[in-house]
Amino acid sequence: MCTDAFDILGLPPAFDLDRSAIERAFLARAVSVHPDLAGGESEAEALSARLNDAKRALLDPETRANVLLARFGGPSAEKVKSLPPTLLMEVMEAREGVDTARTLGDSAELARWQDWAVQGREGIVKSCRQLFARALAAGSSPDAALLREIRVQLNAWRSYERMIEQMDVR
Repeated sequence: MCTDAFDILGLPPAFDLDRSAIERAFLARAVSVHPDLAGGESEAEALSARLNDAKRALLDPETRANVLLARFGGPSAEKVKSLPPTLLMEVMEAREGVDTARTLGDSAELARWQDWAVQGREGIVKSCRQLFARALAAGSSPDAALLREIRVQLNAWRSYERMIEQMDVR
């Protein structure tokens, strides 16, 4: 039984997946669920919807990381809400700085805060890449402390993403 986006698309669980590999896997599976081959239109629609959801999940790196953590049995964002020790204060200061820069119309300062958020996210992605490499090396049962640390990093990723979204930066 297919349990997650990796299984649905027949891809190996990995933090780094090539976009073209995801697209190829999606297309290969999509052909197999065509109504003429899948044994009925309603069944084909349901399978197609699952394929679309899986593709969407794996194409987004943050969502893919959350799917991978869940696959390992790691904690959800609802269970572990922690952030790295200094991040909350840094984000609060950054939001203040952004608000001040907006109020003053200081585009250079806004750009500096945007760079800060993008660099912070890049650092978290790098950290997640390393942590997932350790989890994948551990096989099917990574250490609970490692999985918790991944969750904390993913929570930080979400914090940076929110800030970037609010500043309209990608």
